[in-house]
Order: sequence, then C-alpha cells, then structure tokens
Amino acid sequence: MYYSTWEIVKQGVQQGSELGLLLFITYTNDLPMSVKHVSIAILFADDTRVTVTDKDHDSLKQKQILP
Repeated sequence: MYYSTWEIVKQGVQQGSELGLLLFITYTNDLPMSVKHVSIAILFADDTRVTVTDKDHDSLKQKQILP
C-alpha cells in the first residue's frame, strides 16, 4: 500500500462549493463533442467516463483522445 505525503493546498476551490460546480460544468460540458471522433464520453452528475474501443489492439493504440 502506498500513502502520499501531506501537502498544503495553495489554490483551488472548496469541495462542494458553487464555484467548483460551475468550473466542473464549464470544463466538462463540451467533452463529449471533443472526443466523439474516437470515443464515447458519458457524463452523470460529477462523474465522467470516457470509453475508447476498436476492432483490434494495434488500431486502438494509434487512437488519440484529443485532436
């Protein structure tokens, strides 16, 4: 098992804040359109999943998520 060290947070927003929700929506709202050429993005509340598929392993390795 691995444990990271404690660090002081110098920037960011408080978890559960309205600003955090706004930033999350702003950055992830267009994600499905950005990756639709090679994958499927599924968004639900604050959870995101990107699935990349192909018929063979070599073709899959050559796909890039972002253009």
